[in-house]
Amino acid sequence: FLVLDLDSRGVLASRGSSAVRPVASLIKLLTAVTVARDIRPDDVAVISRRAVTAGRRGADMGLVTGERIRIRDLLAGLLIPSANDAAVALAEHVSGSEALFAEQMRETARILRLTRTRVENATGFDSAAEFSSAYDIAQLLAFAWRDPFLGVFLRAEEMDVASVDGKIRHRLKTTNRLLGSRADILAGKTGFTD
Repeated sequence: FLVLDLDSRGVLASRGSSAVRPVASLIKLLTAVTVARDIRPDDVAVISRRAVTAGRRGADMGLVTGERIRIRDLLAGLLIPSANDAAVALAEHVSGSEALFAEQMRETARILRLTRTRVENATGFDSAAEFSSAYDIAQLLAFAWRDPFLGVFLRAEEMDVASVDGKIRHRLKTTNRLLGSRADILAGKTGFTD
């Protein structure tokens, strides 16, 4: 664990914070930051069958093959319910494939000096070659928290989004049960792995 002061970036408490661990959907923070570096929020993505299939492996936002949806709404799906279909859709939109997008994620990690982070996919699906540390995730969360666009989604308990034509609606609810449970818990991101 690591407790970080967001203003000074000073470490208040930690234990084993540099140890590498599987991080599951916490890696979606890096997915979001990578997307936000290069894409305009109002750009539109077309959802592939592969993205929809990824959503069947855990959390999803209910995307439909061929659906046209704004990047901002996919980012909401990525960070609020931790949707795997949104992660793959964003990766494909930005880079053409999840494998190519993972290369961009590695570059983002290098720029942010996340030295204990290795990335293989945009979803956080378990891989022996994908891991991070509490220290790196705290740095990443602090960076995303300060981003005026991404921070909104990290603070949201729920949100409604829709396809560009408004015909397909998605109700997004956070997987973070701590949000809303206490006034002093302002934001966060979840990740689950066996």
